[in-house]
Amino acid sequence: MSWRAKVSNNGALSRRQAMADGAAVLITAPFVIRPSSAQPAAINIGVVVPLSGANAQFGINCRNGIELVADGINAAGGIKALGGAKINLVVSDATSNPATASAAAQRLITQNELTAILGAFASSLTLVISEVTARADIPFLTQAFADEITGRGLDSVFKVTATATVIGRAQVNYTLAIAEGGSGRQQDREDRDYVRGHRLRYRPIQRAAQSCKGRQH
Repeated sequence: MSWRAKVSNNGALSRRQAMADGAAVLITAPFVIRPSSAQPAAINIGVVVPLSGANAQFGINCRNGIELVADGINAAGGIKALGGAKINLVVSDATSNPATASAAAQRLITQNELTAILGAFASSLTLVISEVTARADIPFLTQAFADEITGRGLDSVFKVTATATVIGRAQVNYTLAIAEGGSGRQQDREDRDYVRGHRLRYRPIQRAAQSCKGRQH
């Protein structure tokens, strides 16, 4: 059953069903021993990132960051909106190969009851994994950049970063502004060290651009 269907069905409970369920609880209550406040079931979140191959270190960093956040939420009492449900991360190695990543995502979904999946750092991996999650209708959240990730009309695929086009345009415009001798005063106010580092990096580009402009005149 899809995550949309679950929401729809939960809201469509009839009065007769509610009464029947209530009666069953009353009948069985004396024979069942329960804690005063039952702990809600854990929420399984899949994490599929490259833990081996060329992108391994990036994937390890992603996994460590996700685990840090999940541990913090659990230590603070779990997900408040779900009655304190804890997060249970199910981690899988996407490797650094798109063909292997697709199979890893499929196994992750088949072998576990997942609420959502996070991953997969590299756009090449994310593109194939998102096709698998879309077929299973499981929400997939990624920090990869490729425009196609969210540009294919897959309703269950989400990004927390800008697209590659937006990032690339910003980098080019910023580089050109430096090459043309822009003051960068606004950027200086925001983060002087960051801008200073970029200026040192792009100084050869600035010199080349100025040289080209000199030859054009």
